[in-house]
Amino acid sequence: MDYNKEENKLEIILPEVINGNNAGQVQDEIMKIVDQNPDSELEFECAKLKYLSSAGLRALLTVKKKRNKEITLKNVGSEINKILEMTGFDNIFTVRVPVPACDITGCEKIYSGINGSMYRKRTDVMVKVYREDMSLQDVEQELDMTKKSLALGIPTLITFLIVRCGDSYGIMSEEIHGDSVTEFIRKNPDRVEETAVKFARFTKRLHSTEILPGALPDIKKRYKGWLDRMKGKINSARWEQLSNLVESMADCDTFIHGDLNPDNVFIDGDELMLMDMGSCGYGHPVFDLQALYASLVGIEIDDPGYCERTFGLDAVVCRRFWRAFIHEYINDLGETIDDRMVAKIDDKAVLIKETKLNQLLTQYYILKKELLNNMAGGK
Repeated sequence: MDYNKEENKLEIILPEVINGNNAGQVQDEIMKIVDQNPDSELEFECAKLKYLSSAGLRALLTVKKKRNKEITLKNVGSEINKILEMTGFDNIFTVRVPVPACDITGCEKIYSGINGSMYRKRTDVMVKVYREDMSLQDVEQELDMTKKSLALGIPTLITFLIVRCGDSYGIMSEEIHGDSVTEFIRKNPDRVEETAVKFARFTKRLHSTEILPGALPDIKKRYKGWLDRMKGKINSARWEQLSNLVESMADCDTFIHGDLNPDNVFIDGDELMLMDMGSCGYGHPVFDLQALYASLVGIEIDDPGYCERTFGLDAVVCRRFWRAFIHEYINDLGETIDDRMVAKIDDKAVLIKETKLNQLLTQYYILKKELLNNMAGGK
């Protein structure tokens, strides 16, 4: 039986037919390969598989029980997929059907962001084409988060299909009119503060949306997972300091986009709409504010010219946007703050004023930068 081994991934190519005549042999050959690669992530390549009898299903189930780990069946044809769905095997294995091709030759590019570019496929359909280094799993996660967010009432696109565009994956969605906030500011440089105020009010509405536990990922838990991966890579005192910063943040059930920046929000008439939903979840608003602060202020300090290269906006314009945004965001909070908005540096300091909030966001920007840099270095 043919198979491919790449790093920690084992791909076993299933034959055209698995039935009563060869199921036992197929099972034995699979187990021999698996036993030689016990720690590898296992995938079955099903592009050749045309017929799968009950004996074949039983053989795959036996492998799954002995393996006792997640197994992916990929490039599953429509007839085999029907069998898996009818027998409930789609709940036992991770099933991936072939990704259809999508030709974007001649399509109008209407948006470019950090993760990819958006093209108008036809009058009512757009295709977001992701960077080549983004995996199918990355794109599937974004599609899943987009659909879940939409069901929770979050203003985002209606998305419906993953496609393959040359060497990249893409997602088809409804057409959106208007511009990203970034593009709108470039076209309307005299409306920076006005747009920032609108953005702030939109963000506050997002942060007033309560998310039931389990409906979306817990952002605080995500940070803790990153910290766990960093343990031992930096000195213990610094690890404790970063860990305490995450733990000190109050637990909240508010919607968090996870990568909030002016490229990820579109102005559609009088409404704003979120894009790039792969990092969304629930947690404290500071996690979103940190992302916006980093994109407009923090990264520019470390890497002069970032704003111009990324957004096509001068750093001064980005700072103007940030100041107007944060002033409006914390406006009307008064002298006290609801528990959902509380963030502590220490037992006595409650962050209400703009300067203190900026101090906290700077700490969180440094935290996230250090987390991601250390994890990237450990690959």
